[in-house]
Amino acid sequence: MIQYHLDLQYRIAGYFTLEESLVGYNLERIEDLLGYEGGRLRQGADFYTFYSPNGVDGFVRAATTAFPGDRLLKSFLGQRINTRSKRQEDLQLLRRKRLIKVVPIEPHFKAIRKHFLRLVEAKKISSEELAILDDLLQQGRSPEGYVNFVKRAYPRNKGLIRQLEDNLAKIKPLYEPQLDELGYVINNHMDKLGSSINNRMYPMALNGSVRQWKLTKPVLGRCLCRITHYRDDVYQRL
Repeated sequence: MIQYHLDLQYRIAGYFTLEESLVGYNLERIEDLLGYEGGRLRQGADFYTFYSPNGVDGFVRAATTAFPGDRLLKSFLGQRINTRSKRQEDLQLLRRKRLIKVVPIEPHFKAIRKHFLRLVEAKKISSEELAILDDLLQQGRSPEGYVNFVKRAYPRNKGLIRQLEDNLAKIKPLYEPQLDELGYVINNHMDKLGSSINNRMYPMALNGSVRQWKLTKPVLGRCLCRITHYRDDVYQRL
């Protein structure tokens, strides 16, 4: 099923691609092209478009979905491809094309929790780590964002802040593996777990990929359509 004219607006952040890269594909294939974990779009997805960034400081180049984005951006290669002159070239392209952000209908924190439950069942993380994660996920924040939130809300409760920092230190490697300059994982905990949560939920696109960029400043987007059939319907340009 495809729904149009939903009159939805969304604060666009993170990764995006060109509409022309997705036209004619169903959600299963789009999920594959974008490098999502299998089944991430099974409940459906909204397709948002937005105006191009105002300048070269509004985005970074993230190559293609063949590379897990954050690993690339933190690597030496990521720095090499993100000169101002190269981003200026891309800006001219982005101003001529329709830009698309695919937003899964299933909330991000629910998908993460499902993922962590599977890790608990596989005995790759402990029940204690899951309990800490549950508190974090309900807040919808990163570990650092959660700590900053608590510091602002309870600035005089040093014991609470210290305990929270200790707890989040136990699970931080699940979110942010330590990388060398080429983007390879060097964190010992990651050797045990295999990879970070982001690399597991957004692995590299192995069966074809699309170009991608990452916004550094959120922008307002409008919904073009919602697709809920995983295989039956395909995205078409309006």
